[in-house]
Amino acid sequence: VSLPDAPPNPLAEGSGPPPGPGWHPDHRIYYSPAMQSAILCVNENGGTPQPVPKLQPGSSELGHASPYLLPDQKTLLFTIFTGGNLDDGALVAQTLGSDQRKTLVSKGFDPRFLAPNPLFYVRSVNLRSISFYLKKLEVRGTPVEILQGIVTTRLCSIAHYTFSRTDA
Repeated sequence: VSLPDAPPNPLAEGSGPPPGPGWHPDHRIYYSPAMQSAILCVNENGGTPQPVPKLQPGSSELGHASPYLLPDQKTLLFTIFTGGNLDDGALVAQTLGSDQRKTLVSKGFDPRFLAPNPLFYVRSVNLRSISFYLKKLEVRGTPVEILQGIVTTRLCSIAHYTFSRTDA
């Protein structure tokens, strides 16, 4: 954050644009330093980044991207990449501080949640929505395509859309 006449405050080391960074209400910034990396988090005031969640050893995971902290502030939505096309990523929810994760959507990337119900994500440059139940961490029903032609930055696994977390 830049203030008049104040120098920038480095938060963490990096080497290029992080895939899908997010500044969240828990006062942390979640990001992937590279496409073939686990998600890291750093305090909004800076510090040493910590991996949350970690890549699972022995799995086909190459990297994580597009972190999104759910309103319970205990569960992180993100995309797991195993290679190939971004659309082949899996959208998962993982409880922070544990290895427990649940696959919500098997093909897509860049998930977002808009309380009280829909989970949004991108597949084939189209924005989709599906009913999501936060307490059970499960989706129900069939995805609905709601907007075609979302701009994406494939190098960083980012789809250019967002929602306000408040009514403001």
